[in-house]
Amino acid sequence: MDNASRIRTSDWILSTVCLLSLEVFFFPAVTVALANSKVPTPHNAVLTSFEKSSFQSIWTGGKVVSEHATEGEYSFQIMPGSTAVWQLDDDWSGYRHLKLDIYNPGSVINVGFRVVDGSGQWSWAFEYNVYSGRTIQHIRIDGLANNFGIGEGIDVTKIVKLEVHLTKRYKHDLQTDGIYIDNLRLSKNPTEPFIERDEGLPATDPLMLKPPGFLLPEFPGFEAGYNTFTLDPGDYQILAKPDTGRDGRGRALEFKPLSVDKIKIWDAARTFPKTGTYVMEFWAKGPSGSRLVDHSGAKDFAFSTEWTHYSYEFKMAANQTRRFVLEATNLQGKSVWLDDLVVYLKDGGDSLEPVSTAKGAPSVVTYADGICYINGKPTFMLGFFRSKPDALKGTPFNFCAPHELLEPTIQMMDKCAEYGLWTSVNLTATLRAVAPDNVGYFAQKYKKQPALFTYYLCDEPDHR
Repeated sequence: MDNASRIRTSDWILSTVCLLSLEVFFFPAVTVALANSKVPTPHNAVLTSFEKSSFQSIWTGGKVVSEHATEGEYSFQIMPGSTAVWQLDDDWSGYRHLKLDIYNPGSVINVGFRVVDGSGQWSWAFEYNVYSGRTIQHIRIDGLANNFGIGEGIDVTKIVKLEVHLTKRYKHDLQTDGIYIDNLRLSKNPTEPFIERDEGLPATDPLMLKPPGFLLPEFPGFEAGYNTFTLDPGDYQILAKPDTGRDGRGRALEFKPLSVDKIKIWDAARTFPKTGTYVMEFWAKGPSGSRLVDHSGAKDFAFSTEWTHYSYEFKMAANQTRRFVLEATNLQGKSVWLDDLVVYLKDGGDSLEPVSTAKGAPSVVTYADGICYINGKPTFMLGFFRSKPDALKGTPFNFCAPHELLEPTIQMMDKCAEYGLWTSVNLTATLRAVAPDNVGYFAQKYKKQPALFTYYLCDEPDHR
């Protein structure tokens, strides 16, 4: 199923599934490293690069400045709490993406986009997190005409307005100089966003090798944006940016403080399938004087400013559970970094990663004319958020929505398959960890599961 279908199916769930709490989805952007300026291809149509003085009068809510331009000498600066409005008269039919270059000199900030047609009808608000540094933002527009398959859309042959809004929801939003945008263009290229990567290759980071007897995490090295750790990011950020790994490649997990001096994260409780001695090891670095406390093992490690290897042993009985709780302290306003965190059986042996035992073929989910079909059968999905398979077994309900971030596990999906239930794979951790181009790792892992109904893209994507 393509991404557009997954988005449509996810939105359909929201309109039909009975949940314990209402969740609102927006379309996730794909943010990639900005390559050197290239000659526009036939796929692209340049809208503006702010090089003519007339653009200042067309745009309101910001100002043309001679800083951080990517095309020519000028860019457009927008401050937090402001809405920039561009009056235009354009035909966007046939295009796949709206693209623009963004430079963010400060912390991550939420940016919203809205498109308006000649009749005054406006599109959904596309809300994205824009991270520090220079990026290319890709916004899918090829579904505007039919509201991405879920209803009447806007007239893409007559686009008259583009609005760009910066939030000031959190206190650190007010500490930024806003963003600088430049080189707005439309693209028909079906291979994007990967086309912006060096050598034109998809930006999938290689995973590190798993040690014998491997147990945790499912995607080591954070290369897949793996981060099931629960967090409350009002005063800090948890990031996994490209090329931050200890060897200069891949991704490390960054604990970035905004207004706190310590950050605590914790994982779901893990079941250890065998009795024995286990090893927890990881690489880390941080400012002098900072520390990492592992509350689960009562261990305390002093950070070094260079990448350093840490490990310790602990004993577990078969089927005993343990939750890993990590806290970085004395941060002094600076980030600390964690990479290649693994837990494995000291004596080695086969991988202890859970393996699916579900029987049956993968479910085929389609959506057409307002009806959801599973394996060709019209199906009305009815279920609960943060529910458990055992609680829904034998009831009229057929959808078991996973707990945010921490599920579904392989065991949960197997139970859903056994009981004739469906569930979603939660991609929030990947998308919030700035690794959207690596969601393929998750798709590959779960795509053959009979209980897989859809992919839960991201819970509250503007929540940092």
